Amino acid sequence: ELDGLSAGPARELLGSGFSTEVAARLAAETTGNPLALVECRRVMGQAQRTGAAPLHPTLPVPERLRAVFVDELAALAPGAWRAATLCAALADADLAPVLAALGDEGLDAEECLAGADDVLVVDAGSVLFRHPLLRATTWQRASRSERLSAHAGLAAALPDGAARTWHRAEAATSHDGPLAADLALVAESD
Repeated sequence: ELDGLSAGPARELLGSGFSTEVAARLAAETTGNPLALVECRRVMGQAQRTGAAPLHPTLPVPERLRAVFVDELAALAPGAWRAATLCAALADADLAPVLAALGDEGLDAEECLAGADDVLVVDAGSVLFRHPLLRATTWQRASRSERLSAHAGLAAALPDGAARTWHRAEAATSHDGPLAADLALVAESD
């Protein structure tokens, strides 16, 4: 069994121009996968490399890994795929909104998560992807309507607050005056 690269060797592989913090984050989010690190280097701008601009929310997945992950994801039953899509839309690892969204849709949450146990790891109220690049592949594989629906489901399941507002915004398909006002309030509080 091979371990991924740690932050130091990852920074060496990434090359010059990468801040220590960005290299460490990429090493963590790719679990040190050298192929994934090279893909990140290829698509990142100079400002992202130095940490002056935010990183992409989903990292690029090398084609060889994507093929493996896509096959795994394609084998999921519809409920398990829905659970994976909801988890990919989350900004954190909180399991509660995923359970609520699945329940609101009339799905058996336990069954959905059990069907996705090769993809998702559920532990003590949190849910993570088995591998960070699997999250990115899930989101890239999801159709636009599945992404919008995942955000809408999470927004409906979350209590009022910034996270709910952001999911509502991600699910919006047209102008929404009240949502714009809520986003302005979130911006002010941030």
